Amino acid sequence: MWGPKSIIKTRLDAFAQQFNYDMSYAHEILGTGVKAFRAFSGLLTLAAYRDSKMPIAPWFAAKWVATHSEDCGPCQQLAINMAKHDGVPLPLIKAVTHGDELSMDPDTKLAYQWARAVIRPTPGADADQLREQVKAKWGEHGLVSLSLAMAGTRSFPMLKRALGHNHTCQLLDYDAP
Repeated sequence: MWGPKSIIKTRLDAFAQQFNYDMSYAHEILGTGVKAFRAFSGLLTLAAYRDSKMPIAPWFAAKWVATHSEDCGPCQQLAINMAKHDGVPLPLIKAVTHGDELSMDPDTKLAYQWARAVIRPTPGADADQLREQVKAKWGEHGLVSLSLAMAGTRSFPMLKRALGHNHTCQLLDYDAP
């Protein structure tokens, strides 16, 4: 019988297979009911939102900063795998994940610096000034794209920790699918 749960389970399994990612926490949420999963799926939509005019590499950089700040190895690997899938060049992915701003193009560097200033404010990193640069470059739609992506992305590691699915560490693999 193909009810809503079985369709969602099939989609979760396909995502897990495509990105080599453990979706057991999402299956646990689904196990409590479709209503709970629908609430959770809002995070999926939030994290995936990108305005059509927002370039993929800067968007990935902002998501990476958010993911990295939560210290979840599997989530970081997922971000790398998804960026590769979306066509972000591997040298740029490595530059972002290593924090090598000199190897980033100016747009990716701007998104990276702004996200870092928002998530981990430090002396000399002026989030307000960088936000104005982001708005000047990509407009309000770009700012919203980056903001929603960061907020959604940070939610997954916290949710995994809350459910007890954070006990795996891993080295990042740039050759993974």
